[in-house]
Amino acid sequence: MWAWREGRAAKIGRSADRVLCLFPMEPAIYAKHGVDARFVGHPMADEMPLNPDRRRARADLGLEGDAPVLAVLPGSRLGEIERLGAIFLEAAGRVAAHVPGLRIVVPAATPACADAIRRLLAAAPLPEGSVRLFDGRARDAMVAADVVLLASGTATL
Repeated sequence: MWAWREGRAAKIGRSADRVLCLFPMEPAIYAKHGVDARFVGHPMADEMPLNPDRRRARADLGLEGDAPVLAVLPGSRLGEIERLGAIFLEAAGRVAAHVPGLRIVVPAATPACADAIRRLLAAAPLPEGSVRLFDGRARDAMVAADVVLLASGTATL
């Protein structure tokens, strides 16, 4: 469990006998506050292959050919999408203006996220037909992409 702010480590420690940490720097932070903490790693870290098969991921997403692919992951929570979505899609539009044939894939974590992204896409400066919105499929999108623009969080693993 990551406290996000070091000061929260003591508060978390008061309510737990031991904290299992996702990131290697966390046990030292908790130790400063007298909390027994152990690094266990993130369970999703093993889900991404070390040598992903980009061609297969593209085929699985229905992206045939060799055109460049940009994955845009503005977050998995509505607040993140509201804060970052328009900015990310504007950036994608700028890239598309300089990269002929760019395909943009946008995985949505939930139906509510998909609805929010659809609203943003309607106003986004993107070439007609360049964007594919997916329900889920974030890992496939990242493997298929040449470049990924993403919000910080679990996806960065």
